[in-house]
Amino acid sequence: MKNTPETDLSFPRLGVIEALSLGYNQLLRFWEVLLVPIILDLFFWLGPQMSFRETLRAIVRQLPPETATLFRQMQGVSPTELVNSLPDVNMLTILTQVPGGPLPLTATLGGLPRPIGWDVPSWAPTSWVGLMGVIVVLPLLGTPIAGIYQGLASRPLFESGRWGTRALWTGLQLFLLVAVLILLVGLSILVSSVLLAFSYMIHPGLMGFGLVLLLGAGTGAMVMGTLLFYFTPASIVLYGDHAGIALVRSAQVVTANLGSSVGFILLTLLISHGFAYIWMALATTFAGILVSILGNAVLTAGLTIGGLYFFHNRHQLLRMAQEKTHRSETQGGR
Repeated sequence: MKNTPETDLSFPRLGVIEALSLGYNQLLRFWEVLLVPIILDLFFWLGPQMSFRETLRAIVRQLPPETATLFRQMQGVSPTELVNSLPDVNMLTILTQVPGGPLPLTATLGGLPRPIGWDVPSWAPTSWVGLMGVIVVLPLLGTPIAGIYQGLASRPLFESGRWGTRALWTGLQLFLLVAVLILLVGLSILVSSVLLAFSYMIHPGLMGFGLVLLLGAGTGAMVMGTLLFYFTPASIVLYGDHAGIALVRSAQVVTANLGSSVGFILLTLLISHGFAYIWMALATTFAGILVSILGNAVLTAGLTIGGLYFFHNRHQLLRMAQEKTHRSETQGGR
């Protein structure tokens, strides 16, 4: 992984809109990046299903009667009624819920109406253990997909065509990153459960306060982590970084360019999630679904490539500023 992106398009400083424009302009030449979200959408739409609602129904049916009665007394509805009111989601879309992964339409909307008479095999775990296993295994299996997607999206920034090597390396590093993240989340849940149980033995009200405090801290950590490490996949695929180095490089670029980085991230989220309402309105007919799948693929692929340009530009500028500072300090010390 010694080849690095070309810097011809890196200077002068790219604005947020300019970086996104570059991303969409490059789709005309590197259209194959669209294939990843399109193929995934067709698979999640017309392929086998793993129903989240059916999983919860199976788990609820195994609850002891006294637990179901207590739940009804506390919530005003039975567990079954609550589960039936939830939207159904194909849990296979968890494959794409990894850093750097594509954002298929079916993952955004939660599902698409299938053609009349189109029967697909469906399976769902029937226990909490099975559900937790699916939640752990599917993101790990999705990291190679994210690697391929990032490798294809990085092609406009490289002269060489060795995108497969970059994709393989990116998938491997994302696998390690997701594995560590899952371990940290699991450890956090375990420690939090012990602390909450201990606080409940002291006083029930203390447990409620502790739960609010933990939820607030968890939400804050999630937001900060999303902002600081948003460009970690970009750092891996562009510079061949190890996962740990990529986390540091992403945080450095974001903190050094806080305003524009936050603006880029927020604009990207606003565009991708805002267009979900348009796709939802279109996805009521077979033709509308196909148009929505293609439109979403173009939208997300352009945002991805634009993000690579934005990160590369900001990193190059940061590196130049650091080198200038180092030269000044060296000359001043003589």
